[in-house]
Amino acid sequence: MRLKTKRLGAVLGLSVTALLGSAAAASAVPPVTIPPGQFVVDEAGVLGPETEEVRSAITETRQDSGYTLFVVYVDDFTNPSDPEEWGDRVVEQRNMGAREVLLSVATEDRRLQVSSSEDSALTDAQGQAMLDAATDELFGKETISSEDWAAAAVSALTSRTGFTCEDPLP
Repeated sequence: MRLKTKRLGAVLGLSVTALLGSAAAASAVPPVTIPPGQFVVDEAGVLGPETEEVRSAITETRQDSGYTLFVVYVDDFTNPSDPEEWGDRVVEQRNMGAREVLLSVATEDRRLQVSSSEDSALTDAQGQAMLDAATDELFGKETISSEDWAAAAVSALTSRTGFTCEDPLP
């Protein structure tokens, strides 16, 4: 299966790293498997009590738009280290459909990636709107709190440009 990934995410991630600064290297994180029924995976442990805020935004976005969104926080993207490939593997493992989107956040590397399946209804412009909204919450901060990480995901999830689709749901 060939996957459609928002290529700008990898480029944006490098820009975010340059603007936000790089953090210390962390342990290797291969692509995660998202357990059934879970929409937030925080392997980096950055959300804490803010996890519920992200879950609520995912539920609201799903009800408003019909998109199912998954948010994954890891220390860094490894095995593969390319954010695009990493996201593609998670999408493939999860067998995501046309209305499912993944926002991957590497907290130590400070890189973000939006990924979706090849048959995704999400356009490149909509994926870029998600990245822009998430990144706006993180620019210029040396230290990023759990509230900042949560705000980045919530902003991406609630970016109305990112989740409008004229096609009716199946």
